[in-house]
Amino acid sequence: MPISMLAGDLKGHSGILITLGLYGFPILCKSQKHKVVTRSSTEAEPVCLYAGIDILLYIRCIGSFLGIKVDEPVTVHQGNTSAITMAYLGKGCSGSNSKFMDLKYFWIKQQLDAKLIKLQYLLTDQMTADFFTSPRIGTTFRTLRDYIMGNYL
Repeated sequence: MPISMLAGDLKGHSGILITLGLYGFPILCKSQKHKVVTRSSTEAEPVCLYAGIDILLYIRCIGSFLGIKVDEPVTVHQGNTSAITMAYLGKGCSGSNSKFMDLKYFWIKQQLDAKLIKLQYLLTDQMTADFFTSPRIGTTFRTLRDYIMGNYL
């Protein structure tokens, strides 16, 4: 009996874009392949959030050292409402049986509870970081390209 296999390793791909404000000056643009295989796109989102929030908090510390005062939580845009709900509720809703995913959920929830970050939904066509992870065509491509290049006026 033949065994069929899927091509590739089924690891997700994420894009991270850190800017000064929504569509502001880009500080970091990153496209990365996940190091782990996840069971769904909803489970893949915390993997990216975990990596991106870590970098964001590091940049926030540098800003604080330079005298930039940040009193309010930093907004992190997310295009998956299920991932946002799971992040705010914590592990209880994830159904994950693996420690590596639980660690990510708990760490993200800790940052949310400490009011260092807040998650906000953003439509896929407006998610500039998606430009680095999947092909875009037509108007969506031109709009996101213009934001990244600073030609959005």
